[in-house]
This record gives sequence, C-alpha cells and structure tokens, in this order.
Amino acid sequence: MDKQFHWPHGKRLAVSILAMFEVWSEGNSPQYSVQTTGLRAGTTDHSNIRWSQYGGEVGVYRILKTLGDFGLRGTFCTSARCIELFPAAVSKIVHYGHEIGAHGYTQDGLLAYLTPQEQKKLIRDNVSAFETHTGRRPRGWISPVLAWTPETFDLVAAEGLEWYGDLNNFDLPRILKVPSGELVGIPVTEFSDLRVLRSSPRDFFDFYKDVFDYLYVNEPVSNITFVTHCHWGGRPALVSVLRQVLEYMSRFPDVWFTTHTEIAEWVRKLGHGGGPYLDRHPVKPVA
Repeated sequence: MDKQFHWPHGKRLAVSILAMFEVWSEGNSPQYSVQTTGLRAGTTDHSNIRWSQYGGEVGVYRILKTLGDFGLRGTFCTSARCIELFPAAVSKIVHYGHEIGAHGYTQDGLLAYLTPQEQKKLIRDNVSAFETHTGRRPRGWISPVLAWTPETFDLVAAEGLEWYGDLNNFDLPRILKVPSGELVGIPVTEFSDLRVLRSSPRDFFDFYKDVFDYLYVNEPVSNITFVTHCHWGGRPALVSVLRQVLEYMSRFPDVWFTTHTEIAEWVRKLGHGGGPYLDRHPVKPVA
C-alpha cells in the first residue's frame, strides 16, 4: 500500500457535504433561535418548535434539489425520529442517491447523558430503524451535538458501522482502532450554517471560500467537511449562499466532491489516513 496519503485520481482537495436533518423530542426545540427575545424558563416555545421542523417540511427538499442541480451526493445525518415525523423526506434522501448517517433519535437525546448499555441500545435502534424504513443500513454515525462518551467509539464499531464523524482534533481522516475493530474517523467542521443565525448568510460563503482557497494553494491533499442544517440551511437565504459556494468550488477540476462513506472506503483501501501535519507540510527553517 502507498504510505503517502493521497486522494483518488490525484485530486487536490476532498469536499464532503453534510446535511444535518434534525428534530427534537416532543414539546422541545433547539436552545438557539433566530429570535432575539427568549421565553421564560419552563415555557413551551411553540414558535421555535415549528421553526425547527422547517427542515422536514421544506428545507430537506430544497437541499436535495440543490445537490441534484450540481450532480453531487451528500451525507444526510438524520435523527431517527424524522422517520416518524417526516417519513417521505427520509425516503427521498435515499431515492435521490444520497446516503444517510445515523444521528441519534432526537437532537436533545444526548449520549453523554446515557449509560453504556443505553448508548448501545440507542445506536442499535437507530441503525435498525433506518434499515427497516429505507432498506439501507447507515454506514456511519455522528452524535447529536457531538456529545459522545469514551464508550461511543467502540459501540459504533461493534454495531458494524464504518465511519465516525465526531472528531474535532485533526483535519484528515484516520483509522481508529477500538476493541471491536476499526473505524474511519472523519473530521467535523467548526463552522456550520448555524454560525450565521443572527448575522449575514454571506459570512458562510466567505468562510468556506477562504478555507478552500488557503488549502487549495498551501495544503494540497486536504479535506473540507461542509455542514448545513435542513431546518436553517434549507431556507432560501442560506441555499442561495450554498449554491454560490458550490459554483465556486466546482470551477476547480481537481476537487473530489464526495461522501463520508466514500472517504471511509478510500481510507480503508489505502490502509491508513493522513499522518502528522509536519510530515505532510514540512516547515522551512528560518535563517
């Protein structure tokens, strides 16, 4: 196997698009909102509940259309409760050629609050629910709000999943060895569309263009995980920016638009992930 990490066909950058399709438990909603005035503690925020359900009503379809217009496949990290609330939307994700990543039951049902046995059951039930509903088994996992525990890595591998997307301490995929086998760890972004909830959506474009330009010129064989949320990023103001970013990146023929599963398959085929930063990008000594 080639010991130097590279992308297929000599591609310079890999760009994977994550669309987060999330819902909350009954009567609950995100802790964040576009509203600047919050309600008193203990008050049901009916408006925010409806706001968070936009993804299943409209946003997921708009993102599907956008990716289809560019001929791109995405990874839709999906709350299992979406099967109950928006079964048609979950089915369409697979129907149009995209992949589903398991993403908990609800966005407020955090692994960090569960025992190892409860985590194991949650992960197994999630995978089974998608397999039953879509006929396809998810091949990867991202924890709600990245709230994993020391047991989560091994529990995901034990369930037979191939990739794990909670990692924020490196910037190229790598193989993670756990007692139950191996996982391909894929880095997450620190800047999703939620960062521009109360600012200009244009900031989303500026961030990803600047990161893309820097990596393309200075650090070939890099990875960008591009994250948008169906309930926010699926709105016209955000989709218009998403289209601009994709139009810009699509001008470069040596960019590999891919999915998390395709990245995991490539890393397994290669036999290793990206090594230490200084091995990939040596520092020039200062005279």
